[in-house]
Amino acid sequence: MSDDKQGSTSQCQLRLQFVPTPRKLSHPARANAAGLLWNLLLLDESQYGARMRAAELGAVPLLVYMLQYGDCEGQCNAAGALATMAFSSSELRGHIQECGGVPALLDILYHYEHTSSEKSMAANALFHLCLN
Repeated sequence: MSDDKQGSTSQCQLRLQFVPTPRKLSHPARANAAGLLWNLLLLDESQYGARMRAAELGAVPLLVYMLQYGDCEGQCNAAGALATMAFSSSELRGHIQECGGVPALLDILYHYEHTSSEKSMAANALFHLCLN
């Protein structure tokens, strides 16, 4: 593994240490924060600057965490934000994959308790992660 990938992976692990212990996140503010980030990323005219900056500030591991432990709205918003980031560049796609985005998205697709809107957003994010 290259030094860049090792650094990126360790950054994901380091940032996740500051996330609260795993539990269902039902507080609406968390889902709203993921939705706000998604909207800001969609409004980024350069389709790269704000998305890269959000990743540099640690948004990716937090969005992956929201996929794993958030409520329905939070998971949809997190998947949408990750899809928007993945659309931007191969660098961001790699970072999302290194932070565990693919298994978290697949988990949403495979479990029956998730709604069709969650599954649709997860499938969209996975599609964007497959782009070259």
